[in-house]
Amino acid sequence: MKISAEGVEPFDGKTTTSVRDIALSNALETAIEKAAGQINPNLDNKLIQKLKSEDPLKYVKSYRILNETTVENEYKISIEANVDSEKLENRLGDLAGVSTKPLRRPSSISIVVLQSPQSDPIIKDLSLTDVKREISVALIGSGYKIVEPLGDVRLQAYVGLKTTENKAGETSVYYALGSVFIRAEDKDGKTITEVSESAYSSGPDISQISIEVLKGAGAKAAEKLKSEFDKRWSVSAPINDIRWENKNGTIEISFTDLKSYNQYEQLNKALSTSPGIKGIDERIFRYKEASFLVFPKTNTEELAKTIEKLNLQGFSLKLDNASSDRIEFSVVE
Repeated sequence: MKISAEGVEPFDGKTTTSVRDIALSNALETAIEKAAGQINPNLDNKLIQKLKSEDPLKYVKSYRILNETTVENEYKISIEANVDSEKLENRLGDLAGVSTKPLRRPSSISIVVLQSPQSDPIIKDLSLTDVKREISVALIGSGYKIVEPLGDVRLQAYVGLKTTENKAGETSVYYALGSVFIRAEDKDGKTITEVSESAYSSGPDISQISIEVLKGAGAKAAEKLKSEFDKRWSVSAPINDIRWENKNGTIEISFTDLKSYNQYEQLNKALSTSPGIKGIDERIFRYKEASFLVFPKTNTEELAKTIEKLNLQGFSLKLDNASSDRIEFSVVE
């Protein structure tokens, strides 16, 4: 990483050699600060100060002097530094206690939803699929791919629920406070960012308002997370298309023109129980597209026929193409 920077130091009775050395050190320090800002635009001042307290030459592969001059009582020196961006990036992660990777927009995100142990017992009777859906839809809307089981970024969503009851005669009104805390980690298990949100509601049906507040908190947390991701990875950054190198004995089944996350869920459930499939190894869902890497029980031609006849609610499948390791369908409503 090439960085241009300038260092200035007043003479104030010091020798020319001493002033030049300090000005050069200031220029190198400025170069490292600039490079750190390019690596992570959201660095806080505390972390920058920690970095500035270190020897800047630790992160400089080489440098060349562009210009030196004396202006009134100051010595100015301009340089171009070749900064070791990888070493600096790792150090920023160490200083912050979190990972600065991946700096490039991830190609895939996986989501696990967990119940907070401090929640009221009723949460055990609720399906948290809707919370996962809210998080998925928000990220898919920004172009991120949701995969199973593990993506480049792994989200752990902890869902909490607290409820109270207010009785008025024979009528009960329930109050529910739902919270969702999401931790995003990289492949190495280092924290990228954390967000949390909550939602509140009341009504006569405790189950209904409970799932409503959890969905609401999940949607709000997902939007906040998306905002954090968009700050970290340019929204316009290209997303690398995923094309699997199929593992031995697997077939990729892809679907295009999906209209909703519900259609993906139906396909996932149908393929999981299909008589022509032993199991699903990997899954990807992104805007209007889904792919499954499966272990087949039969040949590609027979499997394609079986899938095309799946009993799905509100839509059907049209076979577009089939080869030895890939079957392609489009969704028809």
